[in-house]
Amino acid sequence: MRTRRTRYVWLSCLALHILTAAQGDRSRFDPPFRNELHAPRAGDAQIVQFLKSHQGPETTGSFALVHGHFLGDGTENVVVATFWPAQGGEATVTSLFSKGTSGWKLEFRHDSLNVAYCRVVPVSSSKDILLCQTDYVGPTGHLGNGEVDTHLYTVDFTRDPADTWFLELRDTVRTGARCRSWASLKSVGLAHGSLHVLVEYGRNQLPPDGKSQAAVQHEGSPSGFPRRLYDLDFEVEPTGLVPAKGSQKDLDYITARWEAGSCPDGQ
Repeated sequence: MRTRRTRYVWLSCLALHILTAAQGDRSRFDPPFRNELHAPRAGDAQIVQFLKSHQGPETTGSFALVHGHFLGDGTENVVVATFWPAQGGEATVTSLFSKGTSGWKLEFRHDSLNVAYCRVVPVSSSKDILLCQTDYVGPTGHLGNGEVDTHLYTVDFTRDPADTWFLELRDTVRTGARCRSWASLKSVGLAHGSLHVLVEYGRNQLPPDGKSQAAVQHEGSPSGFPRRLYDLDFEVEPTGLVPAKGSQKDLDYITARWEAGSCPDGQ
């Protein structure tokens, strides 16, 4: 599992807002599935009151939550994401509650687990996990300003660590590097026990031409920049998402790391 750059993570909505304002290209990086976390409702008042009654800087923030069966024993649970302003964006704390005879009980709290943008995925009749997406926009990206890192990961509260990253895409079209990659999630869908992910991806080495560089910055992709669609399937297992055999080659290709000064052969 990847090491976090910082506990103050960029939330998906914030990163996308910044990207939209700066580059006008929201549709390419917008998450392709609906966020199922929502604002607290009347039945969640006890949980909100519990969180507000505990002193801490995050109690001045806002809450989003989702209901499900996250402990694998069939009990009703609620996952709560608490957000508050922090340097460089927003910080998040994730809490898990279970419902008993006397009401809601806090099971545990994760100070660095990001569930800002997630949907519920059932893996059995008594257990759900979360499918989540985050987007990191430079300067937090490896190559700096202009890079967009998109991550898909699952959150399973019966495991330690709870989050498992299974797809990491890196888009460097708008960086200053000669070797650049184009990466965009087009769709994510769950059907018949498997997760289908459609990715648009390409990479190429651009000539040291000022006009070509300007075209990338202005249009997002120069004329002739190679990219195509890749169909990936992941089997939903009790331990998380596992790539199907027929998808492993494409998955390895679109997630391969390569240096900015030398591109591998195209595909």
